[in-house]
This record gives sequence, structure tokens and C-alpha cells, in this order.
Amino acid sequence: MRGELNFILIFFFYGLAFFSMGLLVMLEGGRASDPGLRKALRPLAAFGLLHATHEWVEMYEIIAVSFGAELPQWLSAIRLTVLSFSFISLAAFGSFLIARSEASQKYILIIPVIMEAVWVFGLLNLGGMYMGRELWAAAGNWTRYSLAIPASLLASAGLIVQQRAFRRAGMVSFGRDSLYAAIAFAWYGLVGQFFVNTSPLPLSLIVNEDLFLALFGFPVQLFRAISAGAASVERGACREAGRSSAATTGRTSSDAMSRRARASGARSNSTPWASSSPRPLARPAASPVTASARSWRPVRSRPATTVTFGCRSMSSPGPVTSCSSRIAARTP
Repeated sequence: MRGELNFILIFFFYGLAFFSMGLLVMLEGGRASDPGLRKALRPLAAFGLLHATHEWVEMYEIIAVSFGAELPQWLSAIRLTVLSFSFISLAAFGSFLIARSEASQKYILIIPVIMEAVWVFGLLNLGGMYMGRELWAAAGNWTRYSLAIPASLLASAGLIVQQRAFRRAGMVSFGRDSLYAAIAFAWYGLVGQFFVNTSPLPLSLIVNEDLFLALFGFPVQLFRAISAGAASVERGACREAGRSSAATTGRTSSDAMSRRARASGARSNSTPWASSSPRPLARPAASPVTASARSWRPVRSRPATTVTFGCRSMSSPGPVTSCSSRIAARTP
């Protein structure tokens, strides 16, 4: 009974780690500044939530068996379906990260489709060979061989690609988080999904959970739970969704305002009447009023208007005197 309690706790925290990751990505992933990353985080959220559901269903089965309850066949079918869709979502997440361009993302989903086709083909063959509990055990191991291991490696490769993108953008801490998550997903797939339950499949008769327990002294489910917790470091991508989006928007707005200010200053310096120097005046023709007066008029004068000139007497040696004359001038 104590061993069953340990497994119940392991499966509970195992599912909780993936549920927390899926919930966090679902809530924060939509705020990612990179459209490609935002699109890739959706299947990651689905993987976390679906895989957590699978682990908690398996925890329920352990509890039910410990109390002597008979498990229905449809519950095993639901658990297998949830497990397969969770790994297909993980494969889609890695595929989206590998394909950075919008055009390549339209065709990269052929990888999860091929994986699903191989999985279905294997299930059809297993259905003709085994029945009952043996069929469900073999189908579960086949799901981990054909979907879990390739999907985990795809996610690891995609996170390495994303890590390089973060470093090129100057976000070193986010790149480090993505690298840690890539390593965790690689261990989760290569080790955690390779040691499976004992089933009629030949490989599982040799490499199984009992061998892992004999080699390392703790169950493989605990290793999967630790790997799931380490993979949750992908929350760095969710922090990028919130912080980097706001920072990028702020930098873009600030740069745009600076460019507009510099352009406005350049236009001001190139416009004569907007500069700090006085506006140049043009000397007109001889005034019909008097030849001894020096008169000035603005460069841009209105046609058919009355202009008042201030003048200085050139003939009088005394102090400056003011005079005014009103003329009607028509500019050419």
C-alpha cells in the first residue's frame, strides 16, 4: 500500500508540472511579440494540459485498483487517445519552432501527420495480434516509441532554434531558459519514454521500468516528473511573451518618435523663414515718393495692398526722423 501511495504522489506532481506549464503558456503565450513563437506556443499549451490529464487518469486507475475496483475498457481507450494527442501536439510545437518562416510553417505540419499515420498503422497491426489487457499495454508502449520519443526530440530541436533566435535578439536569459528546456525534453524522450511497461512487444521485455528501477534505484515515473519540472523552464518563453512584447513596442514607439523629431528638425533648418536667422529682404526699385529715401519691403508681399514704409531721411544731418507714406503698390 505504501508503494502505491508513492506512485500516486509521483503521478499527481507529474501531472501538476505539465498542467502548470500548459496553463502558464495558454495564459501568457498569446502576448508573444514574435508571431512564429506565438503560433508555436499554442500546441505546447495543449500538450501540457493533455499530458497532465493522462497522468491524473493513470493516477485514478492506481487508486481504483488499490480499492479492488474493476477498470472499464473504455477508460484505457480514453487514456491512450489523450496520450497520443498530447504527443502529437508536442511534435507540432517543435515543428513550428523549427520552421521560422510563414511559408514553411504551412508545410512543416506534415511531420506530425506522418507520425500519426505511422502510429495508426502500428495500432491496426497490434489489434490483429493481441487482445484485452495485452493489447492496451502494447498500444501504450507503441505510442511512446512512435510518438513520444520523436516528438520530444522535435521539441528539443525547436527549442535550440529558438534559443539561437533569442541570442541574436540580445535576450540571453531567455535563450538560456530555452536551452535548459531543450535538454530536459531530450532526456524526457530518450530516457523517460524508452523505459516502458512490460508488454508483449519484444523491446519492452528487455528495456522496461523494472530495469530502470534496478539500475537507478527509483522508478522511471519519478524521472519523468523531474524532467517535466525542468522542461517548465520554458516559462522563459512566456516571460518573453509579456516583457519582450512591451519592451519591443516601447522601443519601436521611441525610435519612431526620435526619427520624426530628427526629420522635423531637419526640415526646420532647411526652411528660411523657420530658421533663427532674420528673413532676408529684397531691395525694391526706386520709390515714386522720393529718391532720397531708402525703403524696404518684405519678400513675400500681398498683391494690391497698402504698405507703410518707415524711412530715414538721408538729407538731414540731424538725428533720425521718422516719416510714413501710404502708397498703393501692385506687385508684378
